[in-house]
Amino acid sequence: MEEGRMEYKQCLIIRSDLKLTSGKAAVQLAHAAVAARMLRPPPTLDLSHVTPVRFTVAEAMQAVETRIQGFSGGQATFRDLVADCEERIEVVVRFLALLELYREGKVDLQQGTTFGEIEVGWNA
Repeated sequence: MEEGRMEYKQCLIIRSDLKLTSGKAAVQLAHAAVAARMLRPPPTLDLSHVTPVRFTVAEAMQAVETRIQGFSGGQATFRDLVADCEERIEVVVRFLALLELYREGKVDLQQGTTFGEIEVGWNA
């Protein structure tokens, strides 16, 4: 058994004076099993391996808007828009922000070839 976990045992007592049939005893056992499960404390979940959220899509959308307006004509490449990103996850979040901005109709996206440069145009 894992350290810190308690072991629970279930015991069912059937009163013989009630003259329960086997079907009623089975129902009583089922109710006891459900009650025992509901009363059991929830399992402890270790989240120490999960990286905390450092970048949000909302912040990345604001960063894209700010950066793209700094380029002439509101046109830039994806590479230009992520040039200030220091971590890979930041680039991923910024890409998700571009997709969200596209869904909202605030940017146009064009890519000439597969894996080619992504051209971004500001609409708003």
